[in-house]
Amino acid sequence: MNTPVPLKKVLVVGFSVTAETPGFVGAAQHNLENIFDIQKAAIGGIHPHDLRHLFDSIMETYRPDIVILELSTAGFRQLKFGAGDHLKSLNALLGCCARLKAKVAFLDLPRNDVDYSNDWLYDMHEKICHEHDFPIVQIKKVTGLLRDFVHPSEEGIKVYSLALQELLSRDLRVPSPNFETANHHQYGALLAHDLLCAGAASRLFRRSGYEVNCVELTPGKPLELKLETPEIISGATFLMGPRSGMIRLTYDGGERIANCYDQFCYYERFGLNKFEPFTATSILLEQLPDIPQTALLKGDVDTSERRGYLAHLLTTKT
Repeated sequence: MNTPVPLKKVLVVGFSVTAETPGFVGAAQHNLENIFDIQKAAIGGIHPHDLRHLFDSIMETYRPDIVILELSTAGFRQLKFGAGDHLKSLNALLGCCARLKAKVAFLDLPRNDVDYSNDWLYDMHEKICHEHDFPIVQIKKVTGLLRDFVHPSEEGIKVYSLALQELLSRDLRVPSPNFETANHHQYGALLAHDLLCAGAASRLFRRSGYEVNCVELTPGKPLELKLETPEIISGATFLMGPRSGMIRLTYDGGERIANCYDQFCYYERFGLNKFEPFTATSILLEQLPDIPQTALLKGDVDTSERRGYLAHLLTTKT
């Protein structure tokens, strides 16, 4: 009896465009289900300079044979994180792929607020792919492909799906070990759940192929996180929703506030704050009781007791 040949595992990593269900990833999987096992890990609302902290854990979870990087739809081109910082993100992601022997390709998808005749992001991706022989597809046309400023129409889903399938037909390669050597664990994320004693309240958040255990916080019940070694903490991840608010992180020498609420908190989603880095060996977490004053785009503010969920402490090595 013949043993079935395992399907090649493909992971598409991206943001809200990749997150759609079934979306272009589901369409490609439907057409290639006898050749590839195509999955996605997508987090809407963050950017590549955030993803670099979470990428190692995503890759360890999926252990894909092939990674498709869909990075160009995030709205970060005009932020203070420019081309130089994005190159650091690319190097970190490619370093992880090198370590896990995952082959890489780039899928650059359009936004309607970008001038592609002068786009540093597309230019950078094209350059790095040319230098290291990574396959890349860049779609610049937006007419008929988008239903809003970035998310695809039905026609866009078809075009993106075909682009993904075309990428998977190409000669793919693992990044050079030089990427791993230069970028070994420079950016990371500590799971708050793993730093607490057994029995602490938590819940699992799962969406679009990304899942994480989050520590539950309520006003008047602080929790202390103890780190094995001093760490440089540069941010935090958490859930944002109708009952979220602000979480205070207190360490020896100061405090930081993670704002977990905005005008979109009529529904629950994953969120992230970056802040001025500090070094700590222990951190006290407190859910502040204040009801946010931010007006929601839909509905009324939930005025019941605040309930926070902290997922990660983001770390950076100098």
